[in-house]
Amino acid sequence: NQNGTVKELSSQKNLSQVEQLVNNIEKAHHKAAFMDKDAIKFDISLDFGGKDRLNGTITMSTDSKYVRLDKKDGTTIVYDGEKVWMTPIDANSDGARFDIFTWSYFFALPYKLNDDGTIVSFKKETDEHNVFRLSFEKGTGDAPDDWYDIYSDQNSSLIDYAGYIVTYGGTSVEKATENAHAIGYSSYQKLDGIPIAHQWKFYNYSNTVDTS
Repeated sequence: NQNGTVKELSSQKNLSQVEQLVNNIEKAHHKAAFMDKDAIKFDISLDFGGKDRLNGTITMSTDSKYVRLDKKDGTTIVYDGEKVWMTPIDANSDGARFDIFTWSYFFALPYKLNDDGTIVSFKKETDEHNVFRLSFEKGTGDAPDDWYDIYSDQNSSLIDYAGYIVTYGGTSVEKATENAHAIGYSSYQKLDGIPIAHQWKFYNYSNTVDTS
């Protein structure tokens, strides 16, 4: 213009309430720094329902494209970005596909909220948490009917809980909802400045987390 000045136009759109929540979570969990890493490796020991569910080591690319699970019993499961492989050849394959995807997804949940095929919708606000539902477009992943109710801390924006259902294997949404659970994330410790929950605990879930 005549004054020789240029008005800078902001490229950032106005975020909805739930988009702002997701944005706050990604910042709190240092998503950019996490995704800047190539891969992460961690030990996992799960007791679920009073039973030893899983003991092993997960190695995964930070974009979840590649995942490897080495179990303590000598079984190795690998997702190569397209297919799931397992060794040794006579290993029990029951639940192998579930294991390779589910536990790595729980770990990576704070970084998965904007994945292709995700749908986020605000649910409620409590004294301690903001709550929104993460669901999926048809055809997304192995279990597109699954959903997660994400509870982010009002102060830190870290994820404290995620209620969820499991429809993998053909379970109906109605039946899965009757058996909904929640994962609780705690004992956050920073690795290279990135907060990682070192302890998981599982609860019953029915629109609220049953911590009693």
